[in-house]
Amino acid sequence: MALGAPDPFSLIAHDEVVAITGLPVGGASLTYADDDLGVRFDCAGGNDRRWSFSIHVGHAINERTPFDARRWYEWMVALLPNADDVPLGDSARYQDGLLYVLGYGRAFYVLVDAPPGSPTRFWAERLAARVLERFANGQAG
Repeated sequence: MALGAPDPFSLIAHDEVVAITGLPVGGASLTYADDDLGVRFDCAGGNDRRWSFSIHVGHAINERTPFDARRWYEWMVALLPNADDVPLGDSARYQDGLLYVLGYGRAFYVLVDAPPGSPTRFWAERLAARVLERFANGQAG
């Protein structure tokens, strides 16, 4: 968070994920990489089915390198050559359970890993829309 990421637990609440997906996900867990910080919710069902929903927000990699949300977003979506445009935020692109979003001065992605036949795109879009609402009204940050 010292490098510019918001509190990951402010991005979305457990009850919101349950309401959007209709699945009894477990509690939030922290997820991170060198340039993003996020929150993840998991669920398991019969026949070894598993669902995972995570939201990751980009941030600077060190104190010397300023973070440019648009540049990070453009770099990430360039890795998805077959992504579809999605009408969310300033710009959004979706491909195979992965939705990158630019909005409210932030760049983030939603990753949905679900069994075949699941409405992954619908879930990703709804989760991202909720995160954007939280940025807009100051709940996330």
